[in-house]
Parts: sequence; C-alpha cells; structure tokens
Amino acid sequence: MFKRTLARLSQAERLNLSQGGSSKLFDLSNIDKTALSKIDSEDLIIYPSFLNGDEQRTMLMQMLKKLDRVCGKPKRSPSLLEEHYKQYKEGDLQKLFCHPDMYRWETSHFDNVITGYREANIRSMTVPNAETEQGVKGILERLYKCLYDNATDYTRDQAAKPPKNERLQDDELSIPHWLQAHILQLSPKGSIQAHVDNEDAMGSTIMGLSLGECRQVEFLNEKYGKFTAYLPSGSVYLQRSKLRYEYKHSILQGEGRDQRLTLMLRDQPVKTDE
Repeated sequence: MFKRTLARLSQAERLNLSQGGSSKLFDLSNIDKTALSKIDSEDLIIYPSFLNGDEQRTMLMQMLKKLDRVCGKPKRSPSLLEEHYKQYKEGDLQKLFCHPDMYRWETSHFDNVITGYREANIRSMTVPNAETEQGVKGILERLYKCLYDNATDYTRDQAAKPPKNERLQDDELSIPHWLQAHILQLSPKGSIQAHVDNEDAMGSTIMGLSLGECRQVEFLNEKYGKFTAYLPSGSVYLQRSKLRYEYKHSILQGEGRDQRLTLMLRDQPVKTDE
C-alpha cells in the first residue's frame, strides 16, 4: 500500500503538518491533537518526490565519491561486492552503494547521537574527474531555492548578507555562504538517536535530501507524545523553529539491509554579538 501511495505522488506535491492527517507519509496517531495545533504547520514540510530516479542516481554517485575522499575508499572485496549486487534488481539505487562490510563505519558520534555512519562537512560538492557535476549543479540550485522559499525571515536575512570570505565561492559547486552542508551515510543498522538541535551551532531552518532506504523521522515531546513522517528516496524535508528545539527528533533504524545517504543543508547560526 505504501509503495502504491508513493507512486501517485507528483514531484510538485508539497506536504506540511496540516495535511499530514490525510497522507500516508505521516503517522499522527500517537500525538495529542491539541499539541499539533500549537505547532506552525510550516515547521515541517516534505516534498515526497523532489528528485526523479535519474537525478537521485546523479546526486548519490557524486556524494559517495565526496565521502570516499574524506572518509577513505571502501576496502576492495570483489566477493562482497558481488554478494551486494545480487540482492538488487538492475537500476536499483542501492546498487550504487558498496556492500556494507566494505565501509569503515563510525560507531559513536561526539555527542553519542549517531551510530553506524560515515559523514563529512563540506564547503563544495566538487569531486575531481566526476562526470556528474553539471547535473549536480542544477539540482543544488533547486535545493537552495526550495530552502530559501520555505525558510524563516532569519534565513533570508542571512542569504542577503555578502559573504565574509570570498574564497568560499571559488567554484561552481561551492556551498553558498549562508548555508552549512553535511553529508551523512547510515549503514543498514545505523540510526540517529532522539535529540534537540544546538541553537548556538545552527540557525532556524534545516533541509534534508534523502537517498536510498526509506526511513522514518520521529518527533517526540515528553508531554504531548510523538508522531512520525516517512522520508522516501528522492524526498526533501524541511524542519524549522519549534520542531527543532522543543521536540526531540530521531531517524529510526531501517529494516537491516539497505543504506541511506542524506545531504543536510542548514542556515548559519545566530550571531548574538551583532
């Protein structure tokens, strides 16, 4: 049923919390409805099919190459790679990953929130000799526009300020000065534990592009309960304001076979001394 529902979703579809009750992408059965009414419906937005299949492949190939340069290439193992290929049909996005046992997964994050992962903070999406750069450039421009269009006034003010370091804009795939970019790959058993974001380190808006396994993001308030949203491959979600700092959020573990990679874009943190 869930896959048939996703097949009917158009690229232009945009869902927020006020539409969650009528969408299979949300489970609102365990949250106090009064609590939901106190959250701005625009604090959680999902574009279920932001990227089509070819665009997902383009972005995934580029980001895996970027991660390999930062985290180290997967170990060579033809037998594991063959075993991995046999699990998936031709054209399956999971085939672009290597077998999970070929990667060097980190087991614990500095704040003990993330397990089973590879990650990299980046200032550019450029990868030497990559054949996918032109396609990536167009996708990134769409992501930036989507984030800007759905962001808070604070984020737009950040974007309007001239960059303090011009060297950040030294190639076509540089990340705009008003954003922080982070690539996170989760192993089949990897997850992000419940946490609230650090206001001192981040701004008001966060965007995530999900590629690979469909995962659930869970939002928890000790007083009002919890709700979940599905993040299928190719989807984009935006999280703002109260849902970042008043609700704990987590990415639940998957079914144990497939991997997930996310490009996270955040606006710059508030400068209290300005």
